[in-house]
Amino acid sequence: MAEILKCAGAVYLGIEKEGDSWLGKLTGELTICGEGNLKLSTEGVTFKRWLPPREFFIPVEKIQRVELTTTHLLKPVFPGRVLRIVYQETKDTFIFGIWLGTRDGIKWKARIEALLSEQQSQGIVKEEKE
Repeated sequence: MAEILKCAGAVYLGIEKEGDSWLGKLTGELTICGEGNLKLSTEGVTFKRWLPPREFFIPVEKIQRVELTTTHLLKPVFPGRVLRIVYQETKDTFIFGIWLGTRDGIKWKARIEALLSEQQSQGIVKEEKE
């Protein structure tokens, strides 16, 4: 598992279910904010929240897209943007929101998209060989 990027002190803003228009639909553990360590590797995105302790892992193959916005779960973020990672979990689609500082979100978005593109091209090559 080769490490690509890391960020200490990233701010976790929670996980929301795509299509839900109200904060109350996801409550409890998934919406508890907190700082921690964020890491991007060839395997996926890992976030280790410091308090309360919790680890999240999103495999690259489950990531559908990444986006930068100014809010997540009705929480506005300034300065900078929220990195939102949209991923598939069983039959539902979720959005993992994290703030990395004022400019780092752009770099993370670009690297994750490059990783997704690379994985898709490798998948196409594997299909052609079979």
